[in-house]
Amino acid sequence: MKVLVLDVTHGGDVISLAYARRGDSVTAVDIYGTSSPEMRASLEAGNVEFMESAPDADFDLGIAPIHCPDRYYGKARCAERISHHLSVGQLANFPFPVVEVTGTGGKTSTCQLLARILADRGHRVLLLTSGGLHMVERSGIRVLQENVSIAPSTILKLAGEGHQADVGVFEVSLGGTGLATVGVITTIGNDYAIAGGTRRAFDGKSQMIRYARGAVIYPHEEMEVWGPCAEPSVQQMTFGDGGDVNI
Repeated sequence: MKVLVLDVTHGGDVISLAYARRGDSVTAVDIYGTSSPEMRASLEAGNVEFMESAPDADFDLGIAPIHCPDRYYGKARCAERISHHLSVGQLANFPFPVVEVTGTGGKTSTCQLLARILADRGHRVLLLTSGGLHMVERSGIRVLQENVSIAPSTILKLAGEGHQADVGVFEVSLGGTGLATVGVITTIGNDYAIAGGTRRAFDGKSQMIRYARGAVIYPHEEMEVWGPCAEPSVQQMTFGDGGDVNI
């Protein structure tokens, strides 16, 4: 399969290498011109073609961040286009259940609270937030890595690192990957513009609902916003006044 991956700066390098390891023919594009020589060398060593703009060529699959304007595809023709989020959901696999949390505000604190609740019940929790990567257990918290990104590509990296945990709780920017057993949206809040004004934050965050495989949880007051995005097979729960859980 011929794969075009846009934006190596925001995780496209990790995604490109994952497809190349599968045996796909991959072209990675540095749309912002911000990659380092080391990143380029790593991609080329991994059999990924590196380019500074999308070529005038045909591809089976095009992959770009949800916040990336479509104009960066240039003259490239892709039979299918998906987001970085969905590509990670298709590539990554964990031997334990995963909770993903997105939203305009409260993501980090929600993840920390969920991790603490699960740890107090005896589970080892792999916790990814904008505050870092931690292993949370009943006995305490271990810092595994500081200064981590909450772009979806970080989840793909974690899937390949062999962490020993009972459950993962991951903060994700602008949506979900579809990996989650449970997906949580804290709030839509200000539906701000993304992708150079061609999309809204809703388009990103709704990925949590549209790609869901298990259950989704969101504010009861936003039920009319998120409910129609879910497949009939997805279990939906709400929180807040009038919701399934009143907090």
